[in-house]
Amino acid sequence: MKEAFLGISKLASRPLDNELLCTTGYGYYSRTEKVLPILDDLKLDKDFIRTETGTDIYILGFKIEESWKKDIITKVLDSFMCAIYFGKLGVEVDDVLLTKDTLKDIVYNEKYINGVKDKRKIISQYILLNNDYVHKKEFNIDGYGNFEVYIREFNREDEYLATKKCSMVRYPYMKIKEFNVACAVPCSALCIIPENKLNKTLIDIENPQHTDWEYLRLNPDDRKLMRKLLNELERTISEYANECLLNGKNEEIDMEGAGDLLPDLDNSIDIPLSNSEVESNKPHIISVIKNKVKNSFGEVEDENAISNQPDIGVHIDEEVDNVSPIPEGHNEHSGADIHDSKNETGYSSEGNDEIMKEVSLSGIKSTIFVLNKKIGKYAISFNSIYDENNCELEMYYLDDTDKKYKAFINSCVINGENGKVENGKIVNMNLKKDTMYKIEVYTNLNDIYACEVKLYAIR
Repeated sequence: MKEAFLGISKLASRPLDNELLCTTGYGYYSRTEKVLPILDDLKLDKDFIRTETGTDIYILGFKIEESWKKDIITKVLDSFMCAIYFGKLGVEVDDVLLTKDTLKDIVYNEKYINGVKDKRKIISQYILLNNDYVHKKEFNIDGYGNFEVYIREFNREDEYLATKKCSMVRYPYMKIKEFNVACAVPCSALCIIPENKLNKTLIDIENPQHTDWEYLRLNPDDRKLMRKLLNELERTISEYANECLLNGKNEEIDMEGAGDLLPDLDNSIDIPLSNSEVESNKPHIISVIKNKVKNSFGEVEDENAISNQPDIGVHIDEEVDNVSPIPEGHNEHSGADIHDSKNETGYSSEGNDEIMKEVSLSGIKSTIFVLNKKIGKYAISFNSIYDENNCELEMYYLDDTDKKYKAFINSCVINGENGKVENGKIVNMNLKKDTMYKIEVYTNLNDIYACEVKLYAIR
């Protein structure tokens, strides 16, 4: 066995005395100008003798904190859980040995793991690798190779273990980063990239800290290609997570609103589309939105600057010259006679237009599903708490920063009947109190988004 060592120091630079020069921050421990290794055994610790091939890391000036052992074990488990589980790595921290055989006892032992957040990440990784209730599937990216995705959803009792993130692990089984999974049900995910072209490509754009893939430093053409590759990875994982929501083995998961919507979808009216339409097997729950309930009318605006106060106009009594809250306008379109301007119903300022106002219908909880992301087909389910005619529904989607954009609705089916759409929103809806509404909408969206809906009454 040959022995050799090569050292490097990273120090702060400082100006040289009386010269406009600075010392270099890097220094090398070597015997040649070409910085070749020293063919000898480095003995910094007299109590440690290496007997097999490996890498030694010496930390000079290490400050021993009370929790130093727990800190190191936590970091090792979070970053190298897969390597230890597959028997590719063993780590000894003082008197604690981290191997595949000891892994379970250490993962579930609170004295070895720091904080609730770290416990959640570490335990969920272990469960994903070693549990019967895990969805596992292999995917392929043309020209790059395969990768495996593990998904585990959690019921109410174990919801505290759900990270709602996917841990990205690449060969040799090192965790690089996490990303948020677009999934309404509490879950954790794991992606393992084996030794292939995909793995090598990602290593080439990895930062020195091994904590992210940074394609922005590439030239524009390569940057575009890498961004597309990473987006495809994340999109595939999120789609598979949503697939598993309705096909999962865990029957205790509460998917609020799903039972109200799913039974009638097969009997809905088909809306003619292009020949490229392909229906997905089951819908994916995206989000449940609940607006704040307002129990009375008032002049206080909600978060959308829309008040629940109907537009009652202003009536001016010429004799006493004061203003009273009596509506102006006329009721010609509602079947009543046109009133005189001094009666308590009034005209509009021109005397010939009925005054109407958009009033937000708050307090309705809606559930949104993705039926087919390729053609922008979504489903909306809600129970009306109002008796209202002439209502409108708008749909919005959110990006990764929670910035909201309006989705354009092309057509819709409301409880099995075609609805009316104008300017990208549903119009002329009639709502009945305590009635469940199931709406299929075809939008301009072509991916899975977190969405919400807004309902308005035109009064």
